[in-house]
Amino acid sequence: MLRARTPSHRALGDEAQRERAVQLAKNSVALHENGKELSNRELAEFQQLMQSGAKDPEFAVEFYREMGAKDALRFQAQLSIAASSGDDKTRLELAQSIQKDMGLALATATGPSTDKDDAHASLREGRAYLGKEWINDLKEAGTQPLSVGLDHAQPVGYQVLASLLQHGTYDRSFLNPIAQDTVTLERKGATWPVADPHQGSQHFGLNLTHKKTPGWDPMTGLLEAFGRSPEASAAFFNGSTGGGNSDLKRLSNLDFFLSEDSGRKWLPDKTSGLTNPDDESRIPAKQALGHALESATTGRPYGDDGPLLPHTREQADVFEKVVRELGSDPHPIQHDGSLAPLVPSLGNMSAEYMYDIQRSMAWPGGSQHFEHVGAEANLSYKEGDALEAFLQAVAENPEAYGTVTTAQQTVTTEAIRRAMADADGRTLADAAVRAAMPGAIVADSAAKGRVVATAAADDGVQEVAEYNENLDVADKWVGRLIAMAATRGPSTRDAARLSEDVRKGVMKHHVENALDAFEHIEESREDYLKSTRSRAGFAARQAVLAAARYQGISTGHHTSGGGAVDDVYMTVSHTRWGYHWSS
Repeated sequence: MLRARTPSHRALGDEAQRERAVQLAKNSVALHENGKELSNRELAEFQQLMQSGAKDPEFAVEFYREMGAKDALRFQAQLSIAASSGDDKTRLELAQSIQKDMGLALATATGPSTDKDDAHASLREGRAYLGKEWINDLKEAGTQPLSVGLDHAQPVGYQVLASLLQHGTYDRSFLNPIAQDTVTLERKGATWPVADPHQGSQHFGLNLTHKKTPGWDPMTGLLEAFGRSPEASAAFFNGSTGGGNSDLKRLSNLDFFLSEDSGRKWLPDKTSGLTNPDDESRIPAKQALGHALESATTGRPYGDDGPLLPHTREQADVFEKVVRELGSDPHPIQHDGSLAPLVPSLGNMSAEYMYDIQRSMAWPGGSQHFEHVGAEANLSYKEGDALEAFLQAVAENPEAYGTVTTAQQTVTTEAIRRAMADADGRTLADAAVRAAMPGAIVADSAAKGRVVATAAADDGVQEVAEYNENLDVADKWVGRLIAMAATRGPSTRDAARLSEDVRKGVMKHHVENALDAFEHIEESREDYLKSTRSRAGFAARQAVLAAARYQGISTGHHTSGGGAVDDVYMTVSHTRWGYHWSS
């Protein structure tokens, strides 16, 4: 016999809490129409309710469902504008916390959980979360002005939504349709309202998370959401808008963000952005683009310090497209380029794909030393192609240079170790040279970028010092890259030794006296580049000695198996890396 389920006391309590949260939010919207607002006590109550329910799918789904998309955004907009433009610090702190938790609740309510220990997994598997109907209402609200009490500008729904998207990990089924719609609107000529008072410097913030961006450019929040949502990000950057029955020409989403000719026009994101635009206020959105691209190409949220993951075909495709687009015309990512703020992220992406990069540059018969897991990024290397131009432009940023150089030294050291382990005495030198050659090309491209940036800097000595400081990133990348190709990798003990060898190779042969280096560059760039190639050669020689130690081969002046290690040592450093290198 079937019986109706009676809610438990706890369930009734949860329902009452949800109803109270909705009541407070709706009261806030109603009060605002009459120039009033919730008291701090009421706001603190709402903050506590939202904080406790943000990760509860039943609470999150029903809260947003009962509020409706437009009123949920209106509540958030009114609260943010009032709190950011006032002088009540307690209220501002409450509003900041509420914005964060409303974002987390939206992520909870709009997509399946990725938490294996989620007690509500069965609920989510039944798709008991906000679906297409609610998303369609959200898309409609996204283009509508929301009353916030400003005479000169009323934000539209997507601008407010972007502030919520700064928090939480979003499912592609929710995030991507919103992103596609937002990009399509921009391509059709939509402009985003900006609070732009003609007098005074009052701050009107939609985004309360970051002081440098008040959030009137919705792309910042949207891209940051992609930065935390790898699956959605990879799918988005492999997608496009327009074409078909649309009146827009088909344009890939990657080109929309990377192309200076056909791409988006970046907005100054500040309260006075119309009357007093500047480039600095455009930086957060471009940095957010870098975070989104890292997520799309690595499969990990931006800022995740965990181990590297095997790349999927979708992720590798995005990296290939980035290299092709920016390598064929690197001006936007050079030190003075319009997209320079995203270059540190490009450096991280290059480090993560360093096995693929050096494999693409390998001589015939040498690619097997650069083992990869997962999908391979086919970068179609040939002399003078987009890959070298891309790496050179990336290296004009000191932070990216340090990342790329450390990754290159790690992969070169590991490749030489593998080559010498697989070679017999008669082919030892040839195997080591083949393993070292790709690293030489990467190092040379990076050195050229460093020279360009140093020569163009207002203070060249300080620029060299900054390059030196950014070389100290070995601990982070060495272990990751060694573990990435761990099928035939070294033991734990040898991995620790390899990490130390890489650090010595980087710090000893790439760190320079700032004044001497600057004066050398000023005197002759070409002569300076020759000296850097020679130093890189010494770093490669150190990798040869390390590899010999791992294989138990003597590093003295006698042969082992018919091949002399010191012959390999000299062959690697002088034939391809040293002063005989052809520029």
